[in-house]
Amino acid sequence: MPSLQKVINIVLLLSHGNADVERGFSVNKEASVENLLEESLVARRLICQYVSDSGSCMSQVPITKEMLQSSSQAWHRYSNALAEKKRKERERRSRIQAEKGK
Repeated sequence: MPSLQKVINIVLLLSHGNADVERGFSVNKEASVENLLEESLVARRLICQYVSDSGSCMSQVPITKEMLQSSSQAWHRYSNALAEKKRKERERRSRIQAEKGK
C-alpha cells in the first residue's frame, strides 16, 4: 500500500495542463507587433514577466534607482547600437563589392 501512495503522490505532482505554455503564447501575442525585431520582442517579454512577478499590476512594480538610470540612458544605448549595426552593414557591403571586383 505504501508504494501505491507514492505513485498517487507522483501522479498528483504532474502538470495537469498547458496553462503556463498557453499563457506564454498569450503574452507573445500581446507583445508582438508587426516587423518587431527579436531583441524588442525579448525585451517586451521580460517586461511582461517582471510586471507579472510583481503582482500583475503596473502600480505594484517597484521603481528603483537603477531602473531610472537605465531608462535615462536607453536612447544613448539605442543610438550606439544602431550606429554599430550600420557600420557592420557598410563593412559587409564593402566586402561584397570588393569580392565582386576581383
